[in-house]
Amino acid sequence: MKKTNSNFYIPKELFFLEELSQYEYVPKLIEYIDENNWSTVAMEYIGGDWMDLSYYLVEFEGEKLVKTIMRNLISIVYKMSDIGYYHRDIKPENIMVNQRTLEIKLIDLEDMLYDENEIPKCISELGTLGFQSPETYGKVPYNLKQSLVFNIGCLAYFCIEYEYAFDTKIETQKCLLPEMKVSSKLARSFITECIKLDPNERIEFDDLLFHDWLENENNVDKNNINSYNPMAIAESLREMFNKIIL
Repeated sequence: MKKTNSNFYIPKELFFLEELSQYEYVPKLIEYIDENNWSTVAMEYIGGDWMDLSYYLVEFEGEKLVKTIMRNLISIVYKMSDIGYYHRDIKPENIMVNQRTLEIKLIDLEDMLYDENEIPKCISELGTLGFQSPETYGKVPYNLKQSLVFNIGCLAYFCIEYEYAFDTKIETQKCLLPEMKVSSKLARSFITECIKLDPNERIEFDDLLFHDWLENENNVDKNNINSYNPMAIAESLREMFNKIIL
């Protein structure tokens, strides 16, 4: 449940919740109350077998598992784009994963965009450092689909390497592509094609699922998944946040 006296963020998220609530990949809207200058939104509680991707990655490891999650996520991004909706802040904290089924739900819909055009354009600087494409920092309209390609590439890098591909604002003129230590050859190829600084050189949005890394999906052997370790989670998150602060 969210409660605020803001007249901007809650109504905006409410609009997208109402529009998308019929789909399984976002939280269900339960109730909306607006009284005495306070807006209250009650939405589906996503708990139990669900956890956000940043915690899930510490508990469960393996590129094969990441590949399944990425396929599921990209499929949802495609479904949303087919009806003109784009989530502009895709990051681990905004992705809920079902531990048993590997289903995906996207949360925090405030920064979504509705655009029915075949090539959706955006001009606002939205996203999160480490996942945000370089063109989002400019003051000219950019292709939102190709910006999402970069976003997805950074997410794939984070999921496999468990560190950020970029930890500063990305300037097109000077930026070193990240080193990939753990990724397989095909995963490196996918990530590299996604995070090219020039959006025109990236893999096309519609071709993401047809990349060799994702095209032939195998079932995940859950017997080989690591067991839950809360101390490992705490330590890994502490190291990650220390890197950001430093």
